[in-house]
Amino acid sequence: MSKMKKIFIITGTPGTGKTTILKNLEKELKENALMIDAGELAIKEDLIFAYDCLRKSLVIDIEALKEEINKIIELASEDLIVISSHYPCIADKNKVERVIVLRTSPEKLYDRLKNRGWEKRKIEENIDSEELSVILLEAKSCYGNKVIEINTDDDIATTMKKIFEALL
Repeated sequence: MSKMKKIFIITGTPGTGKTTILKNLEKELKENALMIDAGELAIKEDLIFAYDCLRKSLVIDIEALKEEINKIIELASEDLIVISSHYPCIADKNKVERVIVLRTSPEKLYDRLKNRGWEKRKIEENIDSEELSVILLEAKSCYGNKVIEINTDDDIATTMKKIFEALL
């Protein structure tokens, strides 16, 4: 009988640290886990509807992305799967063990997004989303008590310690 796969989702407003966390997890866990960056997967598999000129971002076919992620989960040989996405409801809720919602103060988020070269309007939309807990509320509506919040205002070592505690 095969072991049950542990599936974790790391989500949050753009700029809260999903990519950084995923890269650090990948270094620490090496080949013991499968890391999925949903945005990269959507581009690789051409799951794009359009380009939003106003926000200068891709519009992803979320349903097709969910199907692709669930297919990858089924075929994966790894026992631990970590999915990074700013779309929290990206995998079958019955298979997900925990959802980690990354949170960041508006000041830190502003600095991070400004350093990416984002325009003021796009930065403000994302800060509003963070202040209104949009991703957190969506995650809780999909996964209920499987959701925890982790603040990423600290240095990366402190944040990673919190992440590993959440994964155990």
